Amino acid sequence: MSEAALRAHSEAGGRGRDEAPEIVVVGGGFAGCVAAIALAGEGRKVALIESSPTIPDLFRAEKLAGDQLPLLEELGLLDDFKAASTPVEEFVNIRGRHIVDISRQLQLNMLYRDMIEVLRKRVPAQVAIRYDRVEDIVTGEDGQRVTLAGGETIETRLVVLATGHGEALRRKLGLQRVRAHSRPTVSVAFTLTPPADGFRFQSLTAYGERQGDRVDYISLFPIGADLRANLFLFSDIEDRRLKAIDERGMPALFELLPGLRPWIGDCGWVGDFASFPVELCKVENVVRPGLVVIGDAFRTSCPAVGTGLSCALVDVVCLRELVGRWFATPGMGAEKIAAFYGAPRKMARDFSTHALAFRRRKAVTDESRAGEFRQTAYFLARGLRDRLRRFAS
Repeated sequence: MSEAALRAHSEAGGRGRDEAPEIVVVGGGFAGCVAAIALAGEGRKVALIESSPTIPDLFRAEKLAGDQLPLLEELGLLDDFKAASTPVEEFVNIRGRHIVDISRQLQLNMLYRDMIEVLRKRVPAQVAIRYDRVEDIVTGEDGQRVTLAGGETIETRLVVLATGHGEALRRKLGLQRVRAHSRPTVSVAFTLTPPADGFRFQSLTAYGERQGDRVDYISLFPIGADLRANLFLFSDIEDRRLKAIDERGMPALFELLPGLRPWIGDCGWVGDFASFPVELCKVENVVRPGLVVIGDAFRTSCPAVGTGLSCALVDVVCLRELVGRWFATPGMGAEKIAAFYGAPRKMARDFSTHALAFRRRKAVTDESRAGEFRQTAYFLARGLRDRLRRFAS
């Protein structure tokens, strides 16, 4: 959606500005837009606060798969993403020069900015969009007050904080962010162009080849005519290997993952190198009147696991199920808000996401002989299961 169209949408929604919204969603990224769409779809009066109508070109999630697809369908958004993405259904998985297995599932590939564009187009016109920065939030059992940098004050019953990795508002609200691990996961992205005769795969995943090198995997998948690469390391942003890839391109990539060369050796290097470190964190002291924190603003997830969008979507689904009961009675006390964080579906998704993140990290970073044996056995078992599956079919 163009900036002019977004402003027109904001003005259309702004016709309801004299009527106080029931819910203010702060943050117009993935979680915030999905929340605004879902809550407005339940008949709630919603205002969405986003700092700018221009969608930033950020490197974040670039594919939708697994439980994200049924969750998007549950929210009525799956067809929109299917229409705007590049789908793939077959994945070749390798380690070194050996194929581990070939897996099949639907995956929708698109840049993060295009995901947000899809969602902003779907925000209903009755949602009042303010393009401004939130200066302050004051919460209480009987009502919430949101103050914008432009001077406007909005009174509402419920505030949904969906500010992702931003810290300013969390700090003002006294929400303490606690790190779950001392070392971040670093995500790296860049673009390749296919050789003249194309690639021999729809999508390719190459796992780290040397135990203890802290390389989890690189995922190669098409977006339009290009091949997008997402590399995940349990390292830090100063890792010299990342700097080498940024400066030298394909030769440095093949030094890190030699088994890739036979598969993509003739492709072109576009570059547009981007990196993003993510620390595993959870917000504590979060149960308070009138405020719900969702997505990465509540708990970050390991990008190598790929369930960050799943957590955001489950948050929205659980919130959508609760708001009707909350608004049926006066007030918005902490006991109501606690029901969101205690929702079984949310707790299960959050727990499994972090448990998987720690298992993956331990498996990849364990430099002991036992760790190497476990990883070797894991990939051998995957290959055996794949051969048995193909034999049975």
